[in-house]
Amino acid sequence: MNDKTTGANPAPKASSADDSVAGMPARLLRHFIERAALSIVLIVALASLGFHHVFVNELSKFGEETATQLGKLISTTELDALYPRGSTEQSIRIEPRNVSTFDRRIRPILDAFRIHDLRMFARDGRIVYSTESVEVGTYKANPLLTAAIKQGVAESHIEETHHTGTGHQHDHASSMVATYAPILIDGKIVGAIETYTDVSLIQNRVYSALFSTLAILSVLLGGGFLIIYLPMRHGMQALNRLSNELQVRATTDVLTGLPNRRTVLEALVHEHARITRSAPHLTNPGLTIAVLDIDHFKRINDTLGHQAGDDVLRQFAQRLQSRLRPYDIAGRTGGEEFLVVFPDTNLTDGLMAAERLRAAIGGSPFTASDKPLPVTVSIGIATLHGAMEGVDALIARADAALYEAKAAGRDRVSVAGETP
Repeated sequence: MNDKTTGANPAPKASSADDSVAGMPARLLRHFIERAALSIVLIVALASLGFHHVFVNELSKFGEETATQLGKLISTTELDALYPRGSTEQSIRIEPRNVSTFDRRIRPILDAFRIHDLRMFARDGRIVYSTESVEVGTYKANPLLTAAIKQGVAESHIEETHHTGTGHQHDHASSMVATYAPILIDGKIVGAIETYTDVSLIQNRVYSALFSTLAILSVLLGGGFLIIYLPMRHGMQALNRLSNELQVRATTDVLTGLPNRRTVLEALVHEHARITRSAPHLTNPGLTIAVLDIDHFKRINDTLGHQAGDDVLRQFAQRLQSRLRPYDIAGRTGGEEFLVVFPDTNLTDGLMAAERLRAAIGGSPFTASDKPLPVTVSIGIATLHGAMEGVDALIARADAALYEAKAAGRDRVSVAGETP
């Protein structure tokens, strides 16, 4: 053992179960923060998705209603142009010579409805009128058009597209509701219209209001979270301090500040397990313990009082700690009895360390009731015989050595039945 043994021995590490209990308040607070943040995100996301779904449906309905009203208006005001009186055909048509005149009349109506594109179809799918004049006379077929002509069903969907539109000189990106709706005359389906209604303005205003609402909702939810979090955090901090205090009290002797009996014995068991795992083949694995007992301590209590006895115990613990290596472990196991664990220490070095402890205790008087008081200590040491020897047997041999030291006159170190 190195002669430079001065140093304070740290308290043994708490067990994993103790660590789990001590860290529980912080973990609970962290889980609360994570779940609260996730809840806010989910609430805002679900609200956004729900609103978007409803809004898209409403825009589609708006497009269908607009197209249906336009169809009714055209079939009423332009009946002669689309379906001349006395006609026996079951489909609308526009005479080529009347297309330009019809176009001039229909444009103001489209602007009023904010419709950028219009196509009118005969029952066979031929385009009889279009705001894009080059399409007139061509055919178009798709399921929505077929449903409008054959079944009289109006269908809409939203598109992000570029349209020149009526009366506009430049293309621009727009949100359009594309709608197919039947044209009815006297209750008969005589054709269909395809409209592209610009809803960009409505969409921008609604989404702007939505973003503002979601921002307010997020602030309110965050504020509600803070209202709950702040007192919870304060309570968790208090609980954590209490948990740490209880942890210290559970592992530390309150009077001396040394590890208590349970803690120092757990440290010995841990060190014994480490030694026996790493060197089962060695006859001297290198683990020595010392059992210390203050001589005539009962006499100190009886003559000077328990306060003086407590002072002696505190001073004893301080001197004991000052002579240990950083990784040596000392604890109070009883009234005036202490246990020291010397890891990686053979019997010879352990005996030398014990002698230094004895000299440190008896080398100068203690102070009790403001008076100098000589104090001595008896020490019994034992070194692990081999991997097969258990902790209880090791302690029993050290206790036997302590009794031998006391029987021999005290203030000495003894090794029962062993020689270094």
